[in-house]
Amino acid sequence: MTGHGSEDLAVEALHRGASNYVPKPQLGERLLESVDEALNLAKSDKTYNELIACLKSCDFDFELENDPGLIDPLVELVQQMVAGMGLTDPTGRFRVGAALKEALLNAVYRGNLEISFKEMQDTRESMLAGKGDDLLAKRRSTAPYSSRKIRVHITMDPKQARFEIRDEGRGFDPSSIPAAGQPGSLDPETGRGLVLMRAFFDEVTFQDGGRQVTLVKRCEG
Repeated sequence: MTGHGSEDLAVEALHRGASNYVPKPQLGERLLESVDEALNLAKSDKTYNELIACLKSCDFDFELENDPGLIDPLVELVQQMVAGMGLTDPTGRFRVGAALKEALLNAVYRGNLEISFKEMQDTRESMLAGKGDDLLAKRRSTAPYSSRKIRVHITMDPKQARFEIRDEGRGFDPSSIPAAGQPGSLDPETGRGLVLMRAFFDEVTFQDGGRQVTLVKRCEG
């Protein structure tokens, strides 16, 4: 758990083995969700590890609808691949999954559907109170959001895994993102996912006016 502006502490904890963190103002609404995500990611099936260990390289192209239900299966596939190819240990396998999930969710919600952090909070509170519309469902069925896709290009070999995640939203100015260690990068609207990505991947870069993020994980051996 972190207080406002304590990025250094969060990053140190992540590098020391923490799998996630929750900003203190969101503790009540995010703690159980974060624990549940951790448990689900840790259960990823290891059935194919021996077969994947024989794989020398792979190249995947996905075109996803704006369906959050597609994200966990994709993350689980990636976890199997990075572990089976020997790119990371079990802890790193989990971390890759956690950070990749943040990037994919960001592409769906913030990118294609243009749902802000505050809108997500307000919608969640309204739905829990039994009133209000499901903004996610509404955006997914309304133009121009409904026709947008998430494109994911994944390449892996025994040296590194590279993930290119592209949305079709309005984008943003990547120069507006605070550099690691600068104040503001723990802003709950922009910072939590970015901190996880920077902590768990070796390279994090934004292209095409913020509509694409490229993540690189090098072999830990």
